[in-house]
Amino acid sequence: MTQEEYIQIYLAQQRKLQAHSLVNNSFSDHENELLDMASALANGEIIDLSNYDVDNIDQITDDILTMLKKVKNEKQLKQLLKLLEALQSVQSSDDEYSGTNDTKSQIKPVLKPADDKIDENPVIQKAKDYGAWAKQQYQQFGKDLKAKRKTKLIDTSKYDNLSRDELVALYHPSKFYSLSTKDRNALFQATVNDYLISNGAQPCAVSFMDMPITDKSIHYGLYRPQYGDLFINSRLFENIDELATNGNINFPYHILSTLIHEATHALQFQSIISQPLSKKDQLILNSMKHNQSSLSYQEYLAEADELDARNSALEYIRNSAISAQRGRENLKAYYNTQKNRELKTSKAHVQSDVQALFPDLFDSTFLTPDIAKMQRMNSSAKEMQTIVQGKYISETLQRRKRF
Repeated sequence: MTQEEYIQIYLAQQRKLQAHSLVNNSFSDHENELLDMASALANGEIIDLSNYDVDNIDQITDDILTMLKKVKNEKQLKQLLKLLEALQSVQSSDDEYSGTNDTKSQIKPVLKPADDKIDENPVIQKAKDYGAWAKQQYQQFGKDLKAKRKTKLIDTSKYDNLSRDELVALYHPSKFYSLSTKDRNALFQATVNDYLISNGAQPCAVSFMDMPITDKSIHYGLYRPQYGDLFINSRLFENIDELATNGNINFPYHILSTLIHEATHALQFQSIISQPLSKKDQLILNSMKHNQSSLSYQEYLAEADELDARNSALEYIRNSAISAQRGRENLKAYYNTQKNRELKTSKAHVQSDVQALFPDLFDSTFLTPDIAKMQRMNSSAKEMQTIVQGKYISETLQRRKRF
């Protein structure tokens, strides 16, 4: 990542902290003049500073440093950094000149496009420190993921010699519901290990925690980058005996899909954030840097990092259905059910060129279904939701009655 990108990360955090303040981020006429100067310099023009007192360039640089906290446009941010470097070259020339003030006034200073060399002058360093701070935090974050994982990986020795197809076969309802809690948890960890390692990333721990379930929504899982752990909602398994008794075929595959979805977020933090190699990676990185807390649910669904996680889960299921020796029809039915749900779910507009990057979410190609299996998968999805939400719906209704 470049210096400008590091500084952008830092400034994005500053803007996030100021988001709900009454700070006026509009530019004054003087600041707009400096923005125009920075733009002209970036375009290779020679800038005439004859209207400026060279002795006051310190004040101009301080003005630019203040502006850095207000700029939201990446292009303008980079241009202002270049202008700071160019201003330093004028300062250096002025400091080296020992003539009288009268002689100095005859000099017509100009700003020329700066090269990429970073000058360690304190004025420039003051601006670069934003980036240095961000880079330091960024690098330490990467170290924390590898060296300070708070949760020990579940022992997966029982499954370490299984292929991906063999692991996926254990999510077939006839196998899944017969597993002990210990073996089931080890299967989850082995699945995530296989997925991350095959994508060149380090395994992350699969853990469990209570997450919200209401009459309106179910929270299945999440990835917490500050810990480097993937979490599954422990409440999902409170009624697993009822799901097993009913032979629910949706639940095991929905857990599999959730594991891949959240593991994809782990992959984003381990790989894409450090080395975005493509347009798709850059879109995902921009989403990860973007504060999503104020988004509507429809906007949230359209963020590139979420599109990537859902697309990757569907792609995993599709590939598994194609190669599976056992449970192929179940996998095909689950894929078609989830894909159909994606196509019908309301989300913010996604441009066609972005849609093309996530084909399992947006194209209309389905796997050839077994109609009876599709019908059963659809009914199982509804049944799963009813069973999982069951007592929480009752609790929610009871709370509402109190008010």
